[in-house]
Amino acid sequence: MNRCATSVSIMNEDLRLDVERGSAMDNYENLIKSLRWCADNTLCIDLSTGEQCPRFKYREICKQKQQMHEAADTIEELVSRLPKWISVKDERPSPIHPSDPDYRPYLIIADGDIYLADYSYDKYFETCYSFYVDGEEMTGVTHWMKLPEPPKGE
Repeated sequence: MNRCATSVSIMNEDLRLDVERGSAMDNYENLIKSLRWCADNTLCIDLSTGEQCPRFKYREICKQKQQMHEAADTIEELVSRLPKWISVKDERPSPIHPSDPDYRPYLIIADGDIYLADYSYDKYFETCYSFYVDGEEMTGVTHWMKLPEPPKGE
């Protein structure tokens, strides 16, 4: 087994552990970069002898390189679907009335804690929108995130 194939095997185990721990997004970006680097830099050399692999192994190594690129593509596509925290400095959600069938509450971070909140107009000034938890306006909100779509059920 070449060094990159060993690295990919180790990285796959690390990815499984990272998913279980809920790792940061940059770990996935590092995994994708590592997969692509291994795919682009894998040589047809037997590491135990330092000699070039026999011709029949070349096709197998090309297939492994292609699989590493495909794995990186798949991980990139899946990571792009994950919900992401959005700073309130960058963007605010579009207000949707709770009676709208597309309405869903938001996750917010306020004063370092995570809450499930509504985003609606201010009770006194209907042109100002704020986050509310149990009817109380939240202060200190730094980030928000849309909840994922509910599961499609029977």
